Amino acid sequence: MTALNDSGYDEGLPKIDGVGCSFGNFDPVIEHVGGALLPFLNGKELPSRLLLEQLHHVLCAHLIENCVGTRAATPQRRGGLAPWQKRRTEEILNANLDGDISLADVAAQCNLSAGHFTRAFKQSFGRTPHRWLEERRVDAVKNLLLHSSLTLKDIAIVRGFGDASSLTRVFYRVTGTNPGEWRRSCRA
Repeated sequence: MTALNDSGYDEGLPKIDGVGCSFGNFDPVIEHVGGALLPFLNGKELPSRLLLEQLHHVLCAHLIENCVGTRAATPQRRGGLAPWQKRRTEEILNANLDGDISLADVAAQCNLSAGHFTRAFKQSFGRTPHRWLEERRVDAVKNLLLHSSLTLKDIAIVRGFGDASSLTRVFYRVTGTNPGEWRRSCRA
C-alpha cells in the first residue's frame, strides 16, 4: 500500500484507502511485468536498477488505475521532456550504459518525479528508459564488433553484460539478429 500511495502522491492523487483487485484472474500487464524478470532468474545476470524501478512504476500505475476503487481519476497526461531535460537525460544515461543508475536519480536531475519522468521519457523518445538504454548498449557492442577482434565473450564483459548469452539475448531483441551474424554481414 505504501508503494501505491507514494506513486499516487507523485501524481497528486489522494491517499489510497484500499485495493479491490480480484485474485485468480488473468492480467496481461502483470504477466508482462513478470515476464520481463524471467531472463534474470538463472542468476547469471542481475537486472539493472533502471529496469527494476521502471517495472515498479508500471506495476503501481496499473494497480492504481485498475484496482483502486474510490480513487480520483488519473490526471491528464502532461507533455514530454523539455529540450534541456532530453539533453541532460541522454548525458546521464550515456554515462551509465550499465544501467546502474536509478530512475529517481535521473528524474531528480530533470526536476521531475520518477513516475512523471518515465512517462515524459517515453513520450519524448518513443520507448521506455530501459529500452533506450538497451539500444545504446547494443550500439556500443556494434562498434566493438566492427572495429575490434574481441570475442563475443570479451565484448560482453567490456560492455557490462553478464556473459555472451545475455549479450546475444539483448542484441537479438534490439536488432532481430545475433551478434555473430551481424558482424559477418557488416564485414562482408
